[in-house]
Amino acid sequence: VFDPVFYASGSNPDYEGGELQVKLLDTSNTEIKASTALLQGDGDHPSLADGPGQEEQSFVTAIVLPPGSNPVDKIVLSISDLEIGRLVASANSPQISSLVIDASEAANGFMDIQWVANDADGDALTSALLLSHDAGLTWEVIAMGLEASAYNAPTSTLAGSDDALIRLLVSDGLHQAEFTSEPFVLDAGYPSPGIELPHTGASFSNSALLTFRGDAWDPEDGLIGGNALVWTSSLDGELGSGEILETNTS
Repeated sequence: VFDPVFYASGSNPDYEGGELQVKLLDTSNTEIKASTALLQGDGDHPSLADGPGQEEQSFVTAIVLPPGSNPVDKIVLSISDLEIGRLVASANSPQISSLVIDASEAANGFMDIQWVANDADGDALTSALLLSHDAGLTWEVIAMGLEASAYNAPTSTLAGSDDALIRLLVSDGLHQAEFTSEPFVLDAGYPSPGIELPHTGASFSNSALLTFRGDAWDPEDGLIGGNALVWTSSLDGELGSGEILETNTS
């Protein structure tokens, strides 16, 4: 069983090493590239409760295509030159007709992404979403293996940007369609503070030494500390600043 194949720009090296032979062929069955991959799993069930026989094994690989190579039409898997499976491209590539992004609630923790894609061969489609904070210079994967045509992307750990882009990749198994959004503003929202000490529900006697400890996380700036952390009391107002603050109860 093959998971969908995705294509991405970049110069990362091949993932090689292992007993599984992977060959990429064009429509004339000419080899485009060959590589190897490591099968994950020891081949034996850990207990009799799993039944007799071997467990399922899987592999993940990335193969760099030679510049100017023909499109991949087949992927052939072999072990010791014995073919164990192949993936053959269908006649048509998927098509993407729209990509709609609603980032109005990004500061509150989510971003709604919807798209319309279809395939003339009726193949099942699987999608991946990438995000760029720098107008397309670099990309990060925010979701893969999406079978629906909508995704509510969590944004609490994403940095803000005035030139954000979303790139949609849709695969029918071997063919891929790609669609990149127009630039939009991604609001990272506010820092999220947290109090480690004192613990919730703790009580202290009068004149006791009270230790406060906390931090804050900002999607854009990361961990925040120092004088950016200000402690206040509903009774006494501002108490001081810093990740650790010691004061006496009164």
